Amino acid sequence: MAECNQGYGYGGKLIALVAMDAFEQPGFEGYVQLKSKINGIEKFYDHLGGERNWQRVIFDTDVSKAIINKYLPDGGTIQWIIN
Repeated sequence: MAECNQGYGYGGKLIALVAMDAFEQPGFEGYVQLKSKINGIEKFYDHLGGERNWQRVIFDTDVSKAIINKYLPDGGTIQWIIN
């Protein structure tokens, strides 16, 4: 996230949208796994409750629910804008 956009919760909202999608996909139950850069951003994922093993970050069902409740308490929608 660009420094000028930090502190607005955009990163948390993006992870919350991915977690919501993971609940909608059969068999995932909110499970999210991602590969992180190693440039200090790892602390952000720790803050969200992700379990980190080097570059891999895992958000289990309970953590995903907590992220959704915190960053998208009223739910979330994605509107694709095509130019």
